[in-house]
Amino acid sequence: MLGIGVARWRHRINASLQFWHLLRLSALIESEQNNYICSSGFAVLKPTKIELEVLLIYLRSPIVCEILDLHTTASMYPAISTEDLLKIPITLPKESTRQKVTEKVRESRKAREQSKQLLEIAKTGVERASETDEAAATAWINQQLEVIEVIPI
Repeated sequence: MLGIGVARWRHRINASLQFWHLLRLSALIESEQNNYICSSGFAVLKPTKIELEVLLIYLRSPIVCEILDLHTTASMYPAISTEDLLKIPITLPKESTRQKVTEKVRESRKAREQSKQLLEIAKTGVERASETDEAAATAWINQQLEVIEVIPI
C-alpha cells in the first residue's frame, strides 16, 4: 500500500442526506492505484511512524472527525487544508495494539475482496445455469471456489 487518501472536503450525496463526514472519505491507496488521477480535494498521506491501517482507523474515529470539522472552511463544500490536516494530533497506541489493528484491517480487506470474488462467481454461475444446466453450473462454481480456496458446498 502506498498511503491513505483523505478527502479534504465533504459533499452532499443528495438533497435528503446530510454532509458526509471525513470518516467515510478516508481510504487506503493500493500499489495498483499509483499514478491514478484524482480530485485536488484529496490529500495522500504517507505516514512514517504509524502503520497505514492504524492511521486509517484513527482518521475515521468520531472524535477525529469532530476535530477535523473544527478546521473546515466554506459552507457549500466544507474543506480542510492539507496544512491543518497534518496538524491533527495523533497519540500512538502501544505496539501490540497497533499490530492487532493492522491485522484486523488487513483481514477485513481480504474478506471484502473474497466477497467480491464470490459475488462474481455466483453471478456467472446463475448465468451458466440458465444457459446450460444446473449440474454443469454447480460443478463450475465448485471449481471456482476451490481456486480461491473456499470449501465448496
